Amino acid sequence: MKGKDKKTCEKHRDMCSISRAIDKIGDSWSLLILRDLGQGLTRYEEFRENLEISPATLSKRLSMLVEEGLVVKKIYQDNPLRAQYVLTSMGQDFMPVLAMIMVWGNEYASPNGTDEQLVEKKTRKEISSNVVNAEKRCPDHV
Repeated sequence: MKGKDKKTCEKHRDMCSISRAIDKIGDSWSLLILRDLGQGLTRYEEFRENLEISPATLSKRLSMLVEEGLVVKKIYQDNPLRAQYVLTSMGQDFMPVLAMIMVWGNEYASPNGTDEQLVEKKTRKEISSNVVNAEKRCPDHV
């Protein structure tokens, strides 16, 4: 980033929670890793196979998610060393945000209609997501 663009970006980080949140979450690979974690994947090889992501990119994104506090790395085997990745409470709190990105993507970025659908874990029944505007829902709200 050059001169003026860098200053503008830094200014927005100081002023805007959206910019700071994007910094914490990362890029599209990080979003897909978080999606996979939310769907129950926990191991490096599972992510690598499911995402078809390079080892260097996956390692970098997982480290960033751990550093930012969305994911914790837990060793489950010593020899050879093996770890699993688990969402922290911060990472779990991001799941509804990710679900809304999915809903938006199904509506505006899926040429063949719905690509993904939320389902209830035990029953496998579809879950519908709704965003509610409190002001519209409660017209007397001041």
